[in-house]
Amino acid sequence: MTFLLDHSLQGFLLIEGQSLVVRYANTAFCELVRRPRSEVEGSRFRDVLPCAASEDCLRRTSRVAREGVSQSHSIEVNVPGALVPLTWELQLSPVDGSATSARHVLVQIMDMTESIEFREQMVRINEKLIVSSIAQQELAEKAEKLNAELGRALSVRDDFIAIASHELRTPLTSLDLQQQLLELTLESVQGDVISKDIVRKALDITNRQIQKLARLVESMLDLSRINQGLLRTRIEDVDLGALVSDLIAGMSNEITSARTTVDLIVEGKVTGRWDASRVEQVCVNLLTNALKYGERRPVIVRVTRQGANAQVSVRDSGLGIAEVDHERIFQRFERAVSYKHISGLGIGLFIAREIAEAYGGSITVKSEPGCGATFTFEIPLFAARNVTDLGDEQTG
Repeated sequence: MTFLLDHSLQGFLLIEGQSLVVRYANTAFCELVRRPRSEVEGSRFRDVLPCAASEDCLRRTSRVAREGVSQSHSIEVNVPGALVPLTWELQLSPVDGSATSARHVLVQIMDMTESIEFREQMVRINEKLIVSSIAQQELAEKAEKLNAELGRALSVRDDFIAIASHELRTPLTSLDLQQQLLELTLESVQGDVISKDIVRKALDITNRQIQKLARLVESMLDLSRINQGLLRTRIEDVDLGALVSDLIAGMSNEITSARTTVDLIVEGKVTGRWDASRVEQVCVNLLTNALKYGERRPVIVRVTRQGANAQVSVRDSGLGIAEVDHERIFQRFERAVSYKHISGLGIGLFIAREIAEAYGGSITVKSEPGCGATFTFEIPLFAARNVTDLGDEQTG
């Protein structure tokens, strides 16, 4: 038996059950503790265990010798020359002695350090794989989201190009028709005299179409400026009631074309410090919206002061807007209805809200289908801190 144990790769000890003295130590154990066999055999078991848990191990060994029941347990040992503590698995088995000798205990020692380190390494690798898998899944989801957003952006771009082309073509077509009409008039006129009324009418139409083109181009430029944070501002004292009154008068042709009327109610004098052109731009966008969707019914514009804020509300009695669309219509290129039914670039309300919020204000809408809509533009009487007072200067 000792021959087999001496050639085993695992350590073995034979302990006398009563005295707990080592009676036999194989070569593998001696190599584990880095001690010669002559020092191990004949020594007490406690003296050859290189661990702090030797007392517990001795009690277990005595119990196995006394009760004849095998046990196994793990201990951590500090072996000379080892860089880290080793983990040993001890298998304690009773060995019956002869008629004149007490029971012995055969101790089998298995070095589990590498197995435990391997398991721990595998756990760490598995954790890294899980983290990596989660990261890859998140990246895939982000990529999918970005692809979807890119698809939507491309779709919006294509829609905008189509809308812009349609909107720009309309005034250009009108200008072309006016040119053709003037040419026909020149060919049919007797002598060298053309009626002033004909020329004036042609000029009026031409001017309106040029102004429409200019507004379309300016709106597209404003969209670009907003994206770059470069909206131009010029802060000055503004009489809001007078400003709204003037812009309504200036939109008389549009109001007439919409076959409706606009009633202005100004409650007291409302003045503040803003960029007059930007405030006017917001009001024009809201009024233009009401003329488009008001279904030729009267539009009411009200200018009031609410505490430290000025307020302009524009109410129409037209198509109305479903509640689910109240926020959507303020986004880029969004519209209440298709551009095929009502003209426009779909950026007027977006630009209006951006200007309002730049001044610390807001634009809200109250509406439901078939009951018209009320847009309310509210702005502090004095420019918000994030709007720079540039005096007579402008930045682009």
